[in-house]
Amino acid sequence: MRSHILSLAVSFMAFFGLSTANAGEVWLTVDQVRAYQLPEPVSAIVVGNPGIADIEVSSNTSIMLFGKRPGLTNIYFFNLKGERLDNVAIRVRTPSDNMVTLQRGVEYVTYSCTNNCDVAENVGIGNSAFEVAKQENKIKAAEISGGGGGGNGS
Repeated sequence: MRSHILSLAVSFMAFFGLSTANAGEVWLTVDQVRAYQLPEPVSAIVVGNPGIADIEVSSNTSIMLFGKRPGLTNIYFFNLKGERLDNVAIRVRTPSDNMVTLQRGVEYVTYSCTNNCDVAENVGIGNSAFEVAKQENKIKAAEISGGGGGGNGS
C-alpha cells in the first residue's frame, strides 16, 4: 500500500510538472531590479537573451536581475568546478496592461498608453527605433495642434 501511494505521488508530480529537476522561474517587471541569491558560489553565468533580461554581479553568490522588455529567457549558473548548478527561467512582464510593444525586425518601441500612447523609454532600446517613435510623436502632435504633418523634425 505504501509503495502504491509513493508511486501515485511521483506520477502526480510528473504529470503536473512538480519535479525538483525542473528549472526555477523568476518573474521580473520591465525596468525593475530584483536581488537573487545563489545557493553556492558560481564561476560563470550565461544569460539566454540579454535583450529581455540581464544581470549585474554583486558577488559570487548574489546577483541583481533586471527586466529590459517583455518576454521569456533563461539563465544558467555554473559552479567553481564548471558544473551546471541551475537553469532559471526568467519571465519579464510590463508594469501594467497599458503598455504595447511594436517590433520591427530586431528593433522595438514600447508605448505607454493611458489616454494617449507615448513612447516609454526602455533600458537597451535601439536608437533608430527610438528616433522613429519620436518622429512619429512629433508628427502626431503637429497634426493635433493644427500645424500639419511636416515630419521634417524641426
